[in-house]
Amino acid sequence: QGLMDNLQEMPVQAPAVVRLTGFGGFFSLLKMVMMLALVIVIYQVNNVPFFARLEQGEAVLCGGNKDFVYAINAATGMVDVTATAEASDDWVLQEKILLQLTQVPISDEARSGGWSISDDLVSWARSNVTMGRVLPRSSDFQSAPFSPSSFRTIRDTGVASAQTMANTLVCKDGVTQQNAQQFEVHLGTLVGNMSAKDCGGPQIEELCGLLNMTNLRAICPVTCGCDYLYSSFTGFFGSTSFGCPKSCADSMSAVMQSQAMLGNYRACEDRAVEVLIVTEPQTTEIYLAGLLEYIRSRPGYSESLQRTLENIG
Repeated sequence: QGLMDNLQEMPVQAPAVVRLTGFGGFFSLLKMVMMLALVIVIYQVNNVPFFARLEQGEAVLCGGNKDFVYAINAATGMVDVTATAEASDDWVLQEKILLQLTQVPISDEARSGGWSISDDLVSWARSNVTMGRVLPRSSDFQSAPFSPSSFRTIRDTGVASAQTMANTLVCKDGVTQQNAQQFEVHLGTLVGNMSAKDCGGPQIEELCGLLNMTNLRAICPVTCGCDYLYSSFTGFFGSTSFGCPKSCADSMSAVMQSQAMLGNYRACEDRAVEVLIVTEPQTTEIYLAGLLEYIRSRPGYSESLQRTLENIG
């Protein structure tokens, strides 16, 4: 205790810088300046090039002009290119089906962190119900084995025309479905009414004669009348080029041949105007409306019509 009582301060001479400036925190400030300079050097030497490479990688993968398609002319070897339509934020049914097949895990944490994605897309991504038509035929995509023939079928389907695929369909309503739910969703999306459960109903028949209803005629050929020679709801579009299965035409031909063998046949002659207007007005109206819609959809129609009107005027 006596030793502690006799302790005294030891005088320490301040550094020359402190004595001259009177600023006691000089070295602390110097250390802070040196640390700040070191951080800036590290950032410039290491971080800036690193983030620059990240930004360049993002630009290579996602930047530039993406709104075009191209093809190489087999004869000239030149690149032909044309602009594409503007992308839409609305997902079509086929895109949602592909999202479901990928089974991409979408966490709630990512959504709460600022990722904007609709509840509808999340439900599709998390669904276990396979909405695509699986080949070879299986209850779900996960249990389907690899099949070389199915692989070739999918490959060929991707480049085939509507007419080519219609040649492979059976003349039966709903024959292309994988399951009832898949067919209902596909049909409801086509007709714009999700309450539509099957090919029956007047609304389906009313749409069969429209140019953009190729898919409807392919999955509801009997309802649309693809197998009828007369009074068909398909009108001008009752052929394989517009979705009607070839088997419907084959069936219709077989019926006509069997009827001809029994002496019941119709001569190959023009329909009388009275029949078209009086007896079959609805069929005639559907056919002419489809024909007019098809003509209007052809390239150059507007220009040709304008030139005709100018010549008349």
